[in-house]
Amino acid sequence: MRKKYPHPSSFTYSQKSRNKSRNRFRTLQRILILFGLVVWVIVFAVVAYFFFEIELSLLSNTAVIKDMISKNGSDITDFSEQLPPPALKVEEILGRFHSDASNIFNLMPKRKPRVDGSKYMDRKNAQKKLTLDEGEVIDHEMKEIIAQDPSVLQEIEKPEVENTEHLEPPTQNIFPEVEASKMVVSSDLQLLMPEVLTASGIGENGAAVNIDDLSEDEKQELGQGKEHFGYNEIISKKINVHRTIPDGRDPGCLKKDYSKLRQTASVIISVYNEGWSVLLRTIHSILDRSPDKLLKEIIIIDDCSDSHFGYMQQALPKYLSTFSKVKLFRMEQRQGVVKARLFGVEKAKGDIIIFLDSHIEVNKVWLEPLIERIEANGHHVCVPVLDQISPETFQYTPSPKTPFSEIFMWDLNMFRNTPQNVNQENADKPMQTPVSKSGQFAISKAFFEKLGKFDPGLEHYGAENLELSLKVWLCGGRLEIIPCSRIGHVERPRMPYLLPFQEQIDRSLLRVATVWMDDHVVYYKHSKKSLSTLQTGDITDRLLLKKNLNCKSFEWYLEQVYPSLYNPRKSNIVADGQIRSLGMDGSLCVDSASQTGSIAILFPCHGLGGNQRWWYTEKGEIRRYDQCLDYWGDKIKLYPCHGQKGNQRWIYTKENQRIKHPNSKKCLRVITDNTFGMDGCDETSYAQLWEIENLNVTAYNELNRQCALKSNNKTLLCS
Repeated sequence: MRKKYPHPSSFTYSQKSRNKSRNRFRTLQRILILFGLVVWVIVFAVVAYFFFEIELSLLSNTAVIKDMISKNGSDITDFSEQLPPPALKVEEILGRFHSDASNIFNLMPKRKPRVDGSKYMDRKNAQKKLTLDEGEVIDHEMKEIIAQDPSVLQEIEKPEVENTEHLEPPTQNIFPEVEASKMVVSSDLQLLMPEVLTASGIGENGAAVNIDDLSEDEKQELGQGKEHFGYNEIISKKINVHRTIPDGRDPGCLKKDYSKLRQTASVIISVYNEGWSVLLRTIHSILDRSPDKLLKEIIIIDDCSDSHFGYMQQALPKYLSTFSKVKLFRMEQRQGVVKARLFGVEKAKGDIIIFLDSHIEVNKVWLEPLIERIEANGHHVCVPVLDQISPETFQYTPSPKTPFSEIFMWDLNMFRNTPQNVNQENADKPMQTPVSKSGQFAISKAFFEKLGKFDPGLEHYGAENLELSLKVWLCGGRLEIIPCSRIGHVERPRMPYLLPFQEQIDRSLLRVATVWMDDHVVYYKHSKKSLSTLQTGDITDRLLLKKNLNCKSFEWYLEQVYPSLYNPRKSNIVADGQIRSLGMDGSLCVDSASQTGSIAILFPCHGLGGNQRWWYTEKGEIRRYDQCLDYWGDKIKLYPCHGQKGNQRWIYTKENQRIKHPNSKKCLRVITDNTFGMDGCDETSYAQLWEIENLNVTAYNELNRQCALKSNNKTLLCS
């Protein structure tokens, strides 16, 4: 049977059907592809428009800020919440602001109405921009301002350039720190302190700034500056950071040659709540007046300044980042000067370390004399001469050229002393000094580390200079004042911030005295009753250091370094303490300032030593250190002890509690509630009754015995 095949017409229809379906699919595919392209174009357009709007908003805000700066000058306060909403929205979305604008939002003044009453520009006006040759972008409103005041061009921000220079990773250290960010400074930061960076003429050559020249608003701010900083910050702002100052060096210093010096110095500065203009002048004076080859670095340690001094956390790191020799670190919590300086030493890379305050101005050729002396002998520790900078007017006054030293008394208070018969021809020569009062000195880093650095057990500040001074002399070094190195210093009349408790300072001083003054520490303990209850803490490691360094005794120090300090060991101290009047209510004690010629008075007993602490000696002296009570027919005054008895001889007898002056044959008596004087001795007068504290009965009896043998009088002591 013949096989049947499909009719050709049916085959043709099936093929056409398949072709038609295929065409439909291809058409749909093209439509979908076209739709996808349209969607992507729309998405891209939306995104582009979004970022375009962001850029316009930021340009608007930047111009607003520039306009505010041009209108309000240096009136810098926080006004970030006053910015237009688009900028805040951008901050929320992107998490940051546009480069330069972002770094100053929190430092700009609050938005104020324009002086001419016009409105701030909107986005449409922001689109009207022009590009200058230098690459800055400004709007047409700013162009009008420039036409009126071309100096505004100096205030337009420059495009930020990435700084590829980075600080080295911090080494492991027991002190917490936050390293300063490395950013290029923009002109916005300069606008925060326009006068101090651009001022000229005011305060030049160290001249005083006349307070009467200030505006009324500035005069009202004077008190606030003193409260915050202890000096007139408003005055300081008007003085350029590069100002000139008078050179007070002796002519002999000008002839010295320092061209062969090799060692480098690291300057370490501890900062706490310092005025920015003063701190900048400190840093710039060092940079301006130090040879580049000798200055290794300046290490700034911010000892956790208070948050309301915002420039310390924000503007200062950015500003200092442009100076390759300046390194800034911030402690996470306040540690005090001692620990801040110790931290700086850990970071220092120079051969010599120099400790300076943060409110100084170094003078011409200040660094070279210090390095020269240390290069000559690595065990020399050098102290620069401090000139005076007025905290009121910032007038720079050079110290006299007369050589001097710095000394202390048994209460460990320190002051400047000009030796008698000093040779003025040696005004350019190093001067040996028993102690450094200022705590600003240069020392070989190797020698400093050999001496055990500062005692980490010292609290905050106030004893580190005494510790180093004693340690240098006792352990093989030499402490010298270098008259050819001069530094201006702002001596603040009061500390503007909360001081550590006096107890902390006393405890640190007691710790130093206990370690380095041997059993002479008893004379410091007698200076204040409160010292008897204080504890020094563990000093085992300090005593071990002293032993390992084979340091000399404090008696050697008194004989060889500081022989002018009265040594109670060389004379028999009969009594040590207050001289109390028993004639009234027993609440008054003999009191006198320490200056020669001071009149002795009566003052309520306070038990703190100081002006009411007296030594009664075997020679019959009533003395405080090297000053004795002296009577020659007028007032009882304080004069240098001469050891010849006479007007300075007093006889105290504990039996009848009188103080007799043999030379005038009178006795001490109370006159009023704040004065006393001399009168004929009267056994029945209560006004002549006295008690000298801490009477050494053994010494008193021995003195009584010797005097009785000499005078054949067994009832009155050497009468």
